[in-house]
Amino acid sequence: MMTNITQMETAIMPSWLYRIYAKVLSKLKRVRLRTYMAFKKRTYQLSPDRLYNTFFSPKTILFFPDFPSRDNYAIRIICEVLGCRLTQDPNHDLIDLAIRWEDKTHKTDHAQFDDIQRKYTFINHQCNDISKKTVQTVFEDVFGFPLAVDPVTYHGTCVMKSNTNSRHDGRLIQCPIDSDEVKSDHVYEKLIDNQYDASLTQEFRIPVFKEHIPFVYLKYRPIEARFRIYTKLEIAKNKVSDLFSGEEIDAIMQFCRRIGLDYGELDVLRDKNDKHIYIVDVNDTPWGEPKSRTDRTHWQSVKMMAETFETVFIA
Repeated sequence: MMTNITQMETAIMPSWLYRIYAKVLSKLKRVRLRTYMAFKKRTYQLSPDRLYNTFFSPKTILFFPDFPSRDNYAIRIICEVLGCRLTQDPNHDLIDLAIRWEDKTHKTDHAQFDDIQRKYTFINHQCNDISKKTVQTVFEDVFGFPLAVDPVTYHGTCVMKSNTNSRHDGRLIQCPIDSDEVKSDHVYEKLIDNQYDASLTQEFRIPVFKEHIPFVYLKYRPIEARFRIYTKLEIAKNKVSDLFSGEEIDAIMQFCRRIGLDYGELDVLRDKNDKHIYIVDVNDTPWGEPKSRTDRTHWQSVKMMAETFETVFIA
């Protein structure tokens, strides 16, 4: 199935026709990916070592207080691969595992949390706040050097972005600024020099399952749009231990424990100048279908995440 647009095709088409053409090809690509993934999931579930767990002894996972209703949450894809049943009812008779699920920056407390924690393994139950300010504070406490800057006293270029997750509104500003210009609902951070080549920046997206990191994504963005959606994503061919030192991995794990993250993903940048890594974002409800992945690499990452999730939380 052809799903790529060539330069010749874009050159000979009127703009209105190109937009229609691009939308059709995008839909065909999604259909192809879903078909491929459905086939791979079913093949995996029917394998001899998976058959019993999938059809005769499926695990039931409680999501509370909210439910991952969208199919492209990574956890939904993981559960589908493992043949797990999902529920939002804390009184369900056959719960094997619980996950605190709230797709928002500041979480809410619930009276039933203590009861759920007493009965089951309760993933992310201590992950209360993933705001940028909390990330900055925990990061500095664990790593011993700051990500945050004071825009009133700092001299040079810094990053200003919303304290709330998933805004993608970062921008560069020149410091110092007047105190009355400081926005309380924003954070100010050191500009990390993570330039990869003449046109792209590189960052690491790290899936975390307790003390386990099965692999690392490499994300690339245009330098002029470094705070927007990435243009390329791939699974790093290097081992995790080749990308990060033992001390860095230990610090990453300590950061996750401090912020209460049992399952989720981290965005990490490495500065070319001081060689340090900086954790700039935490996501405890990660998505699972980046647009730039191929069918094969998408299944590869899903399979590794599913197997790691099962080993760490179910087995």
